[in-house]
Amino acid sequence: EAFRKGLGGKAQLAGTVSYPRVTWLTWNDSGEQHVDTSDQSRKIIHLRHLDEGNGESRLGEGLCAALEAGGCAAVICNTVNRAQEVYTELKRCFDETEIDLLHARFPFGEREERERRALAHFGKPDGRDIERPHRAVLVSTQVIEQSLDLDFDLMVTDLAPIDLILQRAGRLHRHDRPDRPETLIEPTLWLRASQLTDKGVPAFATGRRIVYDQHVLLRTWLALQGRSAIRVPDDVEDLVESVYGDRECPDGLGDSLVEVWCETKAKLDKTFELERAEAQDRWIKSPDFDGALWRMTINAREEDNPELHPAHRALTRLGGPTVNIVCLTESEAAVENERGGPPDYREAEALLKRSLSVSHRGIIHALLDQPTLPGWQRSALLRHHRLLLLDESRSASVGNYRIRIDPELGLTIKRNEGGV
Repeated sequence: EAFRKGLGGKAQLAGTVSYPRVTWLTWNDSGEQHVDTSDQSRKIIHLRHLDEGNGESRLGEGLCAALEAGGCAAVICNTVNRAQEVYTELKRCFDETEIDLLHARFPFGEREERERRALAHFGKPDGRDIERPHRAVLVSTQVIEQSLDLDFDLMVTDLAPIDLILQRAGRLHRHDRPDRPETLIEPTLWLRASQLTDKGVPAFATGRRIVYDQHVLLRTWLALQGRSAIRVPDDVEDLVESVYGDRECPDGLGDSLVEVWCETKAKLDKTFELERAEAQDRWIKSPDFDGALWRMTINAREEDNPELHPAHRALTRLGGPTVNIVCLTESEAAVENERGGPPDYREAEALLKRSLSVSHRGIIHALLDQPTLPGWQRSALLRHHRLLLLDESRSASVGNYRIRIDPELGLTIKRNEGGV
């Protein structure tokens, strides 16, 4: 619709062809055509609803039973902290060679190695060496939703927006494998939904520390209630529209759910208004800007400089602030200080393999106070990276938190005792 308006033509979009479809639009013509889904992509995903209140130990017992005859499972968590907790608990149920962890809070070099390992175990056998384990569990976060071509026999996921659940389920029976365990021959998704409050409202709708919008999660939860399966692609459009479409509160909900629906919807509408205002204030001009060209580049802004106030950055996406840190011991940092000039490409590459991006709100401002070495300030690759000095236990105190580079869990963040 935005393209149609910008084109200035009079062609209208009908929107009557069933999903999946190809849509085209020219100055005076538009059209849509249904695209048949390949047999490999057409599937019925069976849903099993799990009670999150049962804890990770019950999840471990269930996975052990489901994988008794073999198979590869993914457990996708919405946060790194949760993934670390789930991995630690599931280690009690599986041999150390059968379970692995992948998320974005590993130093870059370690994350690369873990991604290579995941591809070697669960990737597509298209010429590369694949050593698919007899039995394995990969605990991960959203990093495997899109970037890695992986295939699992069974999947467990936290409740997320419906489009992301569908995206995650795309890694379930993704490739044609004739050797799947007989007990996992049908693609099955275990959905871990939040516990209900005493008013019958999902706990996420009353909580604060969540990754996704509460109203979107509530509508996703309602859309999946009572469902035992999702037909792909037949059910995809209706499910997405039920969550993101402009619909009124469904009939038949209890008073408490109606109240939460209205409250979360009002918050989401307010967020949309703030984002629209944010877009209007950004410096990039529209395509039909008819002023002087030099006005399009005044007050040029940087996206990668965390020191700038958000109002002065050139944003390509909305989201919270992040800080890139390089984790070094005192002796390693001393070598960097003695170098004098900026590191060359190989030296910078080695430092970047020790880096990671942190967005934890509890430590973000304290990390901004960490130094950037003089040599790094003259390096295009490192100029906005902070140095984090680690002690002998690979730990450091940052604000009211103690953070540690754990070789197995990645960056862990724990509040100091007595911290505010």
